Amino acid sequence: RSSDLERLGNGPSIFLFDSSMIPNRKLTEFFLRVAKEKQIPLQTEVLSGGYGEDGSEIQRYGSGRPSILLTVPTRYTHAHTGVIDRQDFDGAVDLLMEVLARLDARTVEEISRF
Repeated sequence: RSSDLERLGNGPSIFLFDSSMIPNRKLTEFFLRVAKEKQIPLQTEVLSGGYGEDGSEIQRYGSGRPSILLTVPTRYTHAHTGVIDRQDFDGAVDLLMEVLARLDARTVEEISRF
């Protein structure tokens, strides 16, 4: 999924705001910091309107869970011929692997404090 602001070939994207949720600020900053340290291009997106993401349900689960939306910019998302840039996909995988490797108990505890 993508909007006119995301550019193919400029790296994966994270949402700073979505009409159905506000991504966790600490988790967002964590993703931005890891991307910068690992020199992984990362775009940011603000999405308003009637669109909703699955992350909103995770965010509201139980007493709440820190959530973020990581996307691969895509053109023609809802068509049979969606197009991505393979480097954006690889960057999303690389970033996610780096983030997961750094999510120790102390980091999770800090991010989880609202």
